[in-house]
Amino acid sequence: MFHYFPPTALTLLTIILLFYVGFVIFSEKTERLQPPNPLPKADAIIVLTGGGNRIETGLKLLQQGLGSRLLISGVNTTTTLKNFMHSTHITPQLFTCCVDIGYKAMNTKGNAKESAAWIKKHHYKTLYIVTHDYHMWRSLRELKYLMPDIHFIAYPVKKNGNESMIQQINKTRILAFQYIKTIQVYLKTAF
Repeated sequence: MFHYFPPTALTLLTIILLFYVGFVIFSEKTERLQPPNPLPKADAIIVLTGGGNRIETGLKLLQQGLGSRLLISGVNTTTTLKNFMHSTHITPQLFTCCVDIGYKAMNTKGNAKESAAWIKKHHYKTLYIVTHDYHMWRSLRELKYLMPDIHFIAYPVKKNGNESMIQQINKTRILAFQYIKTIQVYLKTAF
C-alpha cells in the first residue's frame, strides 16, 4: 500500500538524497586523488597555504626541478622569509632565487587572484597546485575560472592514514564543509 507524500516533502527528500550521493562521490574522488605518476615538469609551482605539509611538499617539488619557481600564496603577514628558512631548513640561496611569498590572499578566491597575477607576470602556462586533497577541487575550479588557458597539475597533500575516531569525524566534517563550498564555487562559476 502506498502512502501519499506531499510534493514539498518529496522534493526535500530528493534534494537531501542528491546532496548525500554527491557528498559520497566527492569524498571518494578526494580519497583517490593522487599526483600524476611519473611527475611531469612544469613551469612553476603554487602552494596554497592553510594546512600542514603543503609548503614542505612544494619546496620538495622545487628542489626536484619540477618547476623553476615557487609561489607560496596566502601567507600570514607576520611570517617572514627568515621564518620560512628556519622552519623548512631550505638554503637561503634557493629562497632568494626561486621562492615568492604572497601575502594578499585571505581565502581560496584570494589565492586564485594572487596566483593569476603571479602567473601573468611570469608568463607561465603549466603549474603544479599544491594543497590538501579536500581543498583541491575548489581550488582548481577557482583557478580555472580566472585562467582557463593555463594547465594546472594537481598535487594533493594527504593526511596520515592512521587516524583516531575523533580525527575521522573531524575529517568528515572538513570534507562536508569543503563539499558545500565546492558546490557554491561551481554554481558561481557556471553562470
